[in-house]
Amino acid sequence: MRDILDQCFIDRATWGLDIWEEELTLKTNLTDSYEVRRSRIKAKLIGTGTFTKQNILNLANAFSRKQNAKYLPLYEQYAFQLIYEIGDLISYGDLKAAFERVKPAHLALLVYIVAHFEIHNSIRQVSAYASIVEFPF
Repeated sequence: MRDILDQCFIDRATWGLDIWEEELTLKTNLTDSYEVRRSRIKAKLIGTGTFTKQNILNLANAFSRKQNAKYLPLYEQYAFQLIYEIGDLISYGDLKAAFERVKPAHLALLVYIVAHFEIHNSIRQVSAYASIVEFPF
């Protein structure tokens, strides 16, 4: 009984992901992990409506394991950045496809993957970003 109930919730669904994908007219790829398939389903549900900061963050976090993607608008460049820590982004290809479906055509999307290091000691706190990789499209 519990297993059937779990299929009603995207984050707990397993065999029910097929039903979610069919209802949302998403292609089912059984070789993808549950995590990737769930992200695709969430993105499809989120990716409608006005392109606001909150909708952008919701869509970005659909592909974030930690739900902490960062958004930075670049108005002068007609672009925006999404920033993820290493290991946090679930599927770059699906993220790209989701944003291509919903973003205005004149905006460019830049995705940054960063390694975040924090060093704490009694004198000072140091934060450093390293290994920045840019994926413009």
